[in-house]
Amino acid sequence: MKIFCRLFAMRYLILLLLPLILLARPGKDPWHPPETEKLLWMLDDIYNLDFDGYKQKQRLYLAAHPDRPEGVFIEAIALWMRILTDIYNPEYDGIFVSALDSLTDKLEEFKEDEHLAEVAEFYINAAVGFKAIMHVTRQQWFSAALEGRRAISGIEKAIDGRWTNADAYFGSGLYLYYADIIPTRYPLLKPLLLIYPDGDKERGLKDLAYTAENGLFARVVAAYMYSLILYTREKRTSDAYKIMSGLSMRYPQNPIFMMWQASMAIKLGNTDEALRIMKVYEKRIREKQPFYPAHKQRIVQFRYGQIYSRRQEYEKAIAHYKKALKPIPGLLGERLERYEVYSRLQMGYVYERMKRDDLAREQFERVLQMGDYQQSRRWARQHLKKIEQRRKTGGSR
Repeated sequence: MKIFCRLFAMRYLILLLLPLILLARPGKDPWHPPETEKLLWMLDDIYNLDFDGYKQKQRLYLAAHPDRPEGVFIEAIALWMRILTDIYNPEYDGIFVSALDSLTDKLEEFKEDEHLAEVAEFYINAAVGFKAIMHVTRQQWFSAALEGRRAISGIEKAIDGRWTNADAYFGSGLYLYYADIIPTRYPLLKPLLLIYPDGDKERGLKDLAYTAENGLFARVVAAYMYSLILYTREKRTSDAYKIMSGLSMRYPQNPIFMMWQASMAIKLGNTDEALRIMKVYEKRIREKQPFYPAHKQRIVQFRYGQIYSRRQEYEKAIAHYKKALKPIPGLLGERLERYEVYSRLQMGYVYERMKRDDLAREQFERVLQMGDYQQSRRWARQHLKKIEQRRKTGGSR
């Protein structure tokens, strides 16, 4: 009798738990995509710029799971990575936006399935978010704010906990961080954020770190953006370098991770590592490898200039900065003007160290005639004042 009672109790317990067991099975939870490992393989192809391999795997996944949105959404990440390899190239502008619009239209169809409606909405918001990230990367803050407003409903769901999957924290992390710093640094944009959730820089950083550690689709892009924020905004270069070098090691064909790793290495004084990276990068340009276009030589020569300047090999630094001034025709040249400005500014600093104020003045005056990037005109004016002061005092430093 006791055995019968125990068996009955166990059967009753199983019946009670069966719905939870079924929900936990892969593929039953709408937030849990089928064959996750195949999605991860596709993502690895994307980040290593093997788009042919990615496309083959995507076709198979779409054929196997036509009722799931993941095979459609992953194209947003592929599009983003393509444009990021040459972020200032105007050739990609219209293509990227129109392709994302087409992709979101396809994702809208999944909202007709009640079981997948919320998941589809999440992916639609994420696709819109990639437009905002593009503008953030280009430092087009007004456009970024406008696109961010379109994705605000999803961001709010992530902030208040209605969307709890790890990828959702990428969107909330970016929003909370930039919503905190933008009103202070760019007051004209403050009215755009008044009716939306307040920013929280510290929580934003935590959310980005969480996705970088636990995300599926957004793991790598969250790590990338988190590293850039630590480097360019938080001045935590060592932490940023650790993340970026990890990405570069895992995806050795990716020029974006390589270039940022080199920049961070220079900042840390690790010029041997930076020089090694830049030689590999330049070799790929000379070999005309995909995603290493010739106009990137301007950035490469600028980095060489930084490396030799840091080593106090000033003649070599000047030679490379001059190579970075080689004209680039058309709109692309205008987009890459910032690296000509940076090169002229750095040349001016080097000439000052060489006690060639006449040549330094020439470079700083040219900077004042060009676009203003990272307060380049302010720095040029400051150094022109110092040069003038030295002239008046007979050259004393």
